Amino acid sequence: MRLWILAPLLAAGILNSQMPDLVLRTTTRLVQVNVIVTKKGAAVPGLKKEDFQVFDNGKRQEIRQFSEETRAILPTAAAPLPQGTFTNQLEQRSGTPAAVTAILLDGVNTRFSDQTYARKQVVEFLKQIQPEDRIAIYTLDTRGLRVLHDYTTDSSDLVARLAKYQGDIAPDVTGTSDLIDPLGGWLGSGGNSFERNFFLNNRILQTLRAIEFIAQNLAPLPGRKNLIWISSAFPLQIGYGTGIGGGSGSAARATGIGASSTGRNSGMGGGGSSSMPRPPRDQQSWVADTDRTIRALNDANLAIYPVDARGLVASASARVASRTYNNQATMEELASRTGGRAFVNTNDIAGAIRTAVEDSSVTYTLGFYPENDKFNNSFHGLKVKLIDFPHLELRYRKGYMDQSTPPQDEGLRRAALHDAVLSPMDANGIGLRAQVHGTSAGFDVTLRVDPKTIVLDPQGDRWAGKLDLLFVEKDAHGAQTFGVDDTLSMELKKPNYERVQQEGLIYHRVLPRSGTASEVRMVVRDASTGAVGSITAQLSAIPAQ
Repeated sequence: MRLWILAPLLAAGILNSQMPDLVLRTTTRLVQVNVIVTKKGAAVPGLKKEDFQVFDNGKRQEIRQFSEETRAILPTAAAPLPQGTFTNQLEQRSGTPAAVTAILLDGVNTRFSDQTYARKQVVEFLKQIQPEDRIAIYTLDTRGLRVLHDYTTDSSDLVARLAKYQGDIAPDVTGTSDLIDPLGGWLGSGGNSFERNFFLNNRILQTLRAIEFIAQNLAPLPGRKNLIWISSAFPLQIGYGTGIGGGSGSAARATGIGASSTGRNSGMGGGGSSSMPRPPRDQQSWVADTDRTIRALNDANLAIYPVDARGLVASASARVASRTYNNQATMEELASRTGGRAFVNTNDIAGAIRTAVEDSSVTYTLGFYPENDKFNNSFHGLKVKLIDFPHLELRYRKGYMDQSTPPQDEGLRRAALHDAVLSPMDANGIGLRAQVHGTSAGFDVTLRVDPKTIVLDPQGDRWAGKLDLLFVEKDAHGAQTFGVDDTLSMELKKPNYERVQQEGLIYHRVLPRSGTASEVRMVVRDASTGAVGSITAQLSAIPAQ
């Protein structure tokens, strides 16, 4: 069914994006590098742009943007939203922090006993958080990713929420026991090779997608964001020999993942290309999937800090030692490529969390526009130097992918909308603001799309673009009770283009109300770039008109 965008506006063709933003999106990109500077472990404030040098593949770049950031609350707090108004634009909410730390308790890849110990350690940390700390807690288990608590400084509330969460009982999937095959732990009895790899593949992809959801949600927040991933992790490949970089043959071929700070060779497996089918049962690589997750983390300026939930690991055999090494190598890889650090073989999980949080006390963001950006999916190594400060230590992500915009086919469209509906948090790739009121007919929805977050191509005297929209009602258990989608194809003349720059893209619809609906989720996707935004309106917060 075709939807009308406030009919007079649609007739005038009033959908668009700013021309300068469009040119930047299609011809160049701003690369931002978040840098932590320390001296004997303490943050170093007060450095200037002139103190830094940035190199892209060995070539010095001009620093076009520079900022020094701390954990303080942003000085201008937004006014409270009017009743019945919802937004995914975090900067429009009051009390937005300049830096935030998210803690992810991973029950998918961690034994229950290790979850229990890690949870106690998190509680110890939370009892000592500082007024400037902004902490959010997420959980990942067989029920999916959940927001246990959004970012806050209220330690008592965080501890209370965490006390109610008892973790997830799962078999030994970590490789710390010789009695159960970790790849078949989900089956209880072990299963055959195909079944083991099937369940291993599922939990790895579930974890990577959960991390991407968190990155997309936190992306609009300014400053540095840290994700503390408390887990026993997983291997990035199986069946290629010992160690991530120690195999031979196809496992030794480079796949675009840069070398980690630990010196491990990270050319992990010939099965990493997303255009190739998965290898046979006993050979699998998740390098391409990990690449996508790391891009999402870097795009969001989110550094990952893996913390091994097993604490100090004493390996009983070479077999267990090999599995432990491979899983910890994954932690090192993710940390190195996003500017974080991995904490392994330590029982002081609370101390590791505090160290990760302190990394946000002072950070520097350097931005540059790469010369000769080819968009050819090649890896660019980054190097940051300080002038005249030889005794200071720097930490930052080691590179980025010069990635072109992937083709947006029907499969990607469906997958993106599906993920946006199922995600426990709103997506922020497209800025949205909605006014929702209850009526006798259902829900009256007026949706505003931020024109700066969508892309339209100039074609002659018009600007063309395409948006996918999806509206879903859910019950208290998350089951979908109603859904309808729409596609908006746009060709806008200059007056309408300019009008949208001032007023935004306005979309109106009345949704019939299903009897058990407890929330309404609105999803918008830019068909040309794949960017997604979503808003969730809880029934309890929707006023009657």
